[in-house]
Amino acid sequence: MVVLTAVLALGAAVSAAGSVTRERERHTLDALLTLPGGRAAVLEAKWLGSLMRVRWLAAGLLPAWWLVYVADGLAPMAVPVLATAALVHVGFCTSLGVCLSVWTRGTGRATVAAVVVLVALTVIPLLASGQAAALAAPYVRSPPNLVATQLEEALSPPLTWWRLVSTERQWMKLVGDGRLNAMLFGLLAYAGAAALLLGLAYWRFGRDDPPERRR
Repeated sequence: MVVLTAVLALGAAVSAAGSVTRERERHTLDALLTLPGGRAAVLEAKWLGSLMRVRWLAAGLLPAWWLVYVADGLAPMAVPVLATAALVHVGFCTSLGVCLSVWTRGTGRATVAAVVVLVALTVIPLLASGQAAALAAPYVRSPPNLVATQLEEALSPPLTWWRLVSTERQWMKLVGDGRLNAMLFGLLAYAGAAALLLGLAYWRFGRDDPPERRR
C-alpha cells in the first residue's frame, strides 16, 4: 500500500513536471494560450490533467485498502486520515511538478528536479530527526526518540503513510503519544506548501499576460 501511494505521488510529480515544458518544446503553448481563460486556465488544466494521468494508480489503492481493512490490518479511524494524507501529498507533488515545469526550461531538467526534491523530502527528515532529537534532548522533557519520531512523521510522507496503516491498537498508540498530532501538523505544512508552489507557478506563468487578458 505504501509503495503504491509512493508510485502514485511520484507519477503525479513526473507528469506535472512535463506539463508545460512539453508544450514549449512542441511549440504548441502559444496556441493553448489563445483558448478562453488564458494562462490561468491552461495552468489549471495542466494541474488537473496531471492528476487524471495517475487516476488508474489511485483506483488501484482502493482494493488494496479494502483488503487490509478486511484483514483487520487497518483501524476504521485511520482510513479518513490515510486518505487525507494521500490526497495532500499527491496534491503537493502535483503542485511541485507544475511549478518546476513553469520555472524550468526543459522537461528533463524539471523531471530530475522533481525527483530530487521528493527524494530529499523523504530522506532528509529521517536523517536529520535523530540529530535534532539529540541536540534538543537537554532542553525538552520529551524522550529523544519521541521527538525524532514526531519530526520524521511530520515531514517524511512515506513514513506517515506507513504509520497510518495501523491496527486499532497501533492507532490508539499514535493518538496517545502525540505522533498523530505531529502528522496532522505535517499535512498542514504540505498543504500550505502546495498552495505556495501553485501560487508561484501562477505568478511566473501569468506575468507576461497582457493586462486585458488578466481581467
